[in-house]
Amino acid sequence: MNCLINTYRKAEKMYIKIKRLVGILLAMAMVLTYIGAMPALATNGLVLQSGNQSNNNTGGVSPQTGEVIRIGSLILFNNMLMEHYQYSQANTKRYADAINQLYQVCEGIDTYVVIPPYASELYLSEKGSQHIASMNYLREVLDGSNLVDMTELFWTHKQEYIYFRTDHHWTARGAYYAYQSLMDAMGREYMALDTYQSGRKDGFYGFLYNSASTTSVNFSISPDYVEYFYPHHKATVKNYGSAKMDFGYDRQVLAPDFNENKNYYNIFWGGGFNLGYIHSEIGNDESIMVVIDSYGFPFLPFLIDQFEHIYTVDPRYFNKSGQDFALGNFMRTHEIQTLVFVNFPMYATSYYWGNASDDLQKMVDIDVNNSEPSIPQETYYQVIGGFTVRHLDSQIEDELLFSH
Repeated sequence: MNCLINTYRKAEKMYIKIKRLVGILLAMAMVLTYIGAMPALATNGLVLQSGNQSNNNTGGVSPQTGEVIRIGSLILFNNMLMEHYQYSQANTKRYADAINQLYQVCEGIDTYVVIPPYASELYLSEKGSQHIASMNYLREVLDGSNLVDMTELFWTHKQEYIYFRTDHHWTARGAYYAYQSLMDAMGREYMALDTYQSGRKDGFYGFLYNSASTTSVNFSISPDYVEYFYPHHKATVKNYGSAKMDFGYDRQVLAPDFNENKNYYNIFWGGGFNLGYIHSEIGNDESIMVVIDSYGFPFLPFLIDQFEHIYTVDPRYFNKSGQDFALGNFMRTHEIQTLVFVNFPMYATSYYWGNASDDLQKMVDIDVNNSEPSIPQETYYQVIGGFTVRHLDSQIEDELLFSH
């Protein structure tokens, strides 16, 4: 009997290894697909060139000719690295379906969806046609939730520092304009950006720069700085590892001294949340739940001037840690009045990533169906920024390079 058990265990371990290998190969195939799609950029009237080792004019995109330099799966244009955004109707539909189900679970409370136009849609497309298509389709398929469309506002401010040059995130200034759009949609007043006390941290090289640096292409690009704005009201912050909120540790709203690997984007809160609770001294007893990815980090501080009780959950971290989070039950328990989704467009509606629907669906499965997640953890892969493969398993976690 023991011999049979040992044989079974060996076979099981081998099966897991084979699944991991197959998953990594599939993810690599997705990366190659991503790269292969890049020449489509030429259809926007831009001249696409591939970088190479002999290219000495590597900072060099000529504004007169509008040249675009390709570095692996990335784009270098006018001293700015970007990823190509391509809208996926299928992924957008899955994203909307998950939100629609969560809207029903939360019993139809005021719900808002915030997705900005991505940098490449602002700077590589004359009219941001892919983003506009995604917004138009979301408007059709969202059932009950309010879509916050900030396309025109971002287009108006696109010459400002609203996206980093070396990173895929928006800046705090870009997040403010999204906040402004949300407040307009809610019919609430808000403070002008120039009324905030601000600071900055220089010398930031982000995820896209690090990814491009792994290629053989010689290039140069100016470093970023991280701008941050202090809320008008003070607040305390805690991060919790479970929905029970039985153990938490303190965080800062802004952590200017944060210096872990010089990832200055983590100045906001000192990094990501599983489940965060922010208590503002505004004292109006209003509450809000914000479901985020990393785009939520610089967005959340502005809400301190609007709501006393701010809850935020990042389903990526909950899924990663294996914790269950029933959104509807949590909203009812804490009598939360408003629900907002803030998501990176590549994560929510794009052809290449589109992982947001999977993460949200897991919350649906737990809350609506009272069941295990329908996306099997052991076979769930993500391609992050065209480079990173993340393998999630109840026992095993592999991360190649680094995640965003």
